[in-house]
Order: sequence, then C-alpha cells, then structure tokens
Amino acid sequence: MDLASVSRTYARWAPFYDRTFGSLTSAGRRRAVDHINARGGEVLELGVGTGLSLGGYAAPAMVTGIDFSHEMLDKARDKVASMGRFVARYEALPAHIKARLVLENDDRIYTPADLLPLCARTGLPFVYDVHHHRCHPDGQSIEAVTEQALATWLREPLFHLSSPRDGWQGANPRPHHDYIDPGDLPACWAGRQLTVEVEAKAKELALQRLIAAQAPRAATP
Repeated sequence: MDLASVSRTYARWAPFYDRTFGSLTSAGRRRAVDHINARGGEVLELGVGTGLSLGGYAAPAMVTGIDFSHEMLDKARDKVASMGRFVARYEALPAHIKARLVLENDDRIYTPADLLPLCARTGLPFVYDVHHHRCHPDGQSIEAVTEQALATWLREPLFHLSSPRDGWQGANPRPHHDYIDPGDLPACWAGRQLTVEVEAKAKELALQRLIAAQAPRAATP
C-alpha cells in the first residue's frame, strides 16, 4: 500500500479512530508511557495519531508528536487544547470550589485512561464508575483502574456501581437496572475502605438485596 493510500485510510478513520482502536491499544500505550515517565526527559512520539497517549505523560515533560496524517494530527491538537483549557480553568477556580470537584468516567466518551492523567496533573479525585467502564472500556482491567482511582483520594474514595437493565448481552447495556446483579460488584472492592454509591432505580430495596447477596460470601471462610 502506497503512502497516499495510507493517508486516505487514516483520513477516513480519524473521526472514529479513538472509539474503534483506543481500547485495543490502551495497554501497550500505558506501558510505553509509564516507561518513558520513569526515565524522564523530552519525548518525540512518532506516529502520534490522534494523541491517545498525550494525556499520560508526566508533567512537565516536553512532548512533540508527529504524524503524516493531517486529519489525525488535527484530532491530537484538539486533545491537547482541550486538556490545556480544562487545567487552566480548573487552576483559576477558587479553592473552596476546587475542593468540591471530582472527575468521573462516562459510558460514551471519557474513559479512565483519559481522565486519570488529568487527575494526576490537577490533584482531582477520580470517581470510578465500573458500569461506565464496562460499557466504554479502555483496555485497562477493573483491578488496575481501582488501584489508580484509590490513589487519587485523600479522603474516603467514592465509586459508582450499577447493572444493565437488559443484561450485558442486551442491545444496549447503558440504561440502569432496578437492582444490582451481585456479580457486577468487583471482587477487588471487597474489604476496601470506600463508599460505593449504588445507582439502581429500586433505591433502598436494591441496596438491601445486594447486602443480602453478599452475606453468604462474607460468611465463607
């Protein structure tokens, strides 16, 4: 395939590249960025694409990204600009407002991999919504994100839990069920000192049923 064909291909992929390929390459990107952060220094990222790795580099690293696809580079520039705007506006807020803010991953756009670097830069706590992560994965395990999320808190962490209305095999897993499937509660959350906010339409009844389902597990030696 010649360079012109490759360029046209990436031009077509650019609008949906992150949604399609972001989760597939997340683990490798994370390992590469962690290795670079441990070494420090300036970074030249060849084939930066849409800039999926850019938010993970530790400040104040000087990062230069290059790519032959103008359309992919436009996406990368948008990411850098949006992250910069967010940090600048956050830093300009009064301290009493900053103290009330958190970041949470959603089920369509922003994954833990997108937001945890911002938490590291700003000191904002990360509210980990495991349902959203299952709907919109980024290649990281629940266990790995749990550890990273816990490390962002200076007070008791807050996590979110819910189950899909029509099950994980349904056409759309995003809407919440009236109750919580006990299997959706991550095993790695057991024994942690944290607050789990149950997002279920049955409210207290859902919580009571979930607690009852955990009792046999807790009683097992």
